[in-house]
Amino acid sequence: MISVSVLFGPGEGPAVTTSARTAPLGSVSNFKVMSHTSTSLSLSWSATASATKFKLTWSPVGAGKGKQVARTRYLGSRVLAHRIDHLVPNTLYRVSVQAVFSRSEGPEVILTHHTAPSGDPNPIPTIQDLRVANTGVNTLKLAWKRLPGISHYKISWEPSNGDSESSQLVPAEAVSFTIPKLKDNTTYTISVSAVGKGQEGNPTVLTAKTLDLPKVTEFRVQEATDSSVLLSWDAVPGASLYLLMWGLASAPALSQELLPAASQSYRVTGLSSKEMYLFSIKPVFGDSEGLETTLLGQTGAPRESPTPPVALTPLGTRESPSGPPSSVGTSPLPVPTSTKLPELPVRTSTVSAPLTALPGPICGKLKADVGFLVDESSSVGQSNFNKVKDFLFRIVSYFPKIGPQGTQVAVAQYSEEPRAAFHFNQHRDRNGALGAIKGLSYTGGNTKTGHAISYVLKELFQPSRGMRPGFPHILVLVTDGQSQDDVLPPARAAHAFGRTSQLGFPWFSMSFQIFECAPLYFYGSPWISR
Repeated sequence: MISVSVLFGPGEGPAVTTSARTAPLGSVSNFKVMSHTSTSLSLSWSATASATKFKLTWSPVGAGKGKQVARTRYLGSRVLAHRIDHLVPNTLYRVSVQAVFSRSEGPEVILTHHTAPSGDPNPIPTIQDLRVANTGVNTLKLAWKRLPGISHYKISWEPSNGDSESSQLVPAEAVSFTIPKLKDNTTYTISVSAVGKGQEGNPTVLTAKTLDLPKVTEFRVQEATDSSVLLSWDAVPGASLYLLMWGLASAPALSQELLPAASQSYRVTGLSSKEMYLFSIKPVFGDSEGLETTLLGQTGAPRESPTPPVALTPLGTRESPSGPPSSVGTSPLPVPTSTKLPELPVRTSTVSAPLTALPGPICGKLKADVGFLVDESSSVGQSNFNKVKDFLFRIVSYFPKIGPQGTQVAVAQYSEEPRAAFHFNQHRDRNGALGAIKGLSYTGGNTKTGHAISYVLKELFQPSRGMRPGFPHILVLVTDGQSQDDVLPPARAAHAFGRTSQLGFPWFSMSFQIFECAPLYFYGSPWISR
């Protein structure tokens, strides 16, 4: 029985109900023998929804032979073809396949088939002049001499890392084939055999390795001043981003920046004069990073300028301390900040906080468990939610190492009910975390911030979810408006955890988009303002 009703705040409308029956465990379809030899059977079948693996079983059958011991092999859910080798010639075999669903098995699908007699007077010819005609990052193009009197060719390939074998049938007229969707920098064992008269000839086997991901070329210093260096490079086809890192030659990779695919230059600012810096750049292809290209560049001497006159400061005024930057500078990030609370809460649709630069060394050295709690209520809207996603993307991109050896990141979203987008132990590298942030979806609903804070205390910041005892634990809350429930008790509970953690610092810290949330400002930990 399924019931659906509409919620209006605390009220619930009338329910609409219906009934449905779940489908039984699916059986394998299109199970058949594609070809055979005197010692092998080549099988294929169609994909089965929700199957986690396939169970293949075979044994010889025949009168007077007594009970035969069956052999079984489990195959991955994406494997839709398999060749059984080392069979007895001219023998009838019983072969079955079952889809496996977690710990349950679907119905058995059975066929029988004879292997060919040994010493066939008209054997299927063997492939001649098999070679790799072209090698790519994710493809290998094969070529061979055409054979007469066959129906098609069977091409199989298997990576050296132990992943499942794949295969493809191509027409008899073909003299080449490009294997698609291969992994970069991986060795493959490839076999090609001719098929005719329902039989498969002996395969011709070779090994080939795909190319590594390309690297940036023509990486150079275009211009250097006393505090900046302008870098340029040639575009890399297919790159989705560029990862640029820099630091003093004696202590490299303190800062980094993710740049769009269209970028071919970048000015690094905030550098020290007359210092040698090490710069490196990598192209990023989806979840994979290409090879690193590095160069050394030196900043110039500072320009001499006349000393400005000292201005007298009237009594009763105060100036904010200023001075040279304490770290390598980066492009500014849109991190909303506030140093003074507004007298009256004012709602606005755009972020009006000043842009601030994220300090490179802090991100470069920080090892902590950082959880983001993101408001996705209806008052936020899709446009502002996209801005928040972009903000999270930029922040996480500044951590050089995501995972157990560096900074761990988790994200939860909330409106009426909170939900975990991903936990601390789900993504062990930066590309995985950035991809998950890009995939965050917006739902809308009421704003229950207090309920959400309680949720992340119980569900996000837990050792079972990857939180590491003994590390700093930081919660960053991003919201746009006043909560529709009581925030004080869960906020106090968060601070109580910090006081009882005996780690010497507040356990949780909170930061807010300042829209209509003046009452919430006081719930954040003072640690965040240091």
